[in-house]
Amino acid sequence: ELFLAVMYKESGYNPNAVGGGNSYGLCQIHMSNHSMLRAKLGISSFTNPYDNMTAGAYLLSKYFATANSVVSGSDVEVYALNSYNMGEGIYYSSCYSKGVLHRGYSNSVIALRNRLVSTGGI
Repeated sequence: ELFLAVMYKESGYNPNAVGGGNSYGLCQIHMSNHSMLRAKLGISSFTNPYDNMTAGAYLLSKYFATANSVVSGSDVEVYALNSYNMGEGIYYSSCYSKGVLHRGYSNSVIALRNRLVSTGGI
């Protein structure tokens, strides 16, 4: 459910979405990640829904792994989501290290997920 909420927040489920800052597809994969994801996962097209979701799931799981070593409990989800949105280094240095855990992005994705779970749709 969380991954579906991320895709909805990022692109409204539009596989051809192009966002500000050169982000592409369902999961809005930023171009700064493209070369690493091509090498690591063999991604060929960031607008291909399968490749894009593979990349998004990989990045989100990577941020969850890091979040588990930094925070605990429900904060893990919040940290991972904000890292996904901003990039982990930027989130850590500009928010988390300054005492800001929650942001509008994580709050919105969690609310979307909760609505999906409670009503069966977003």
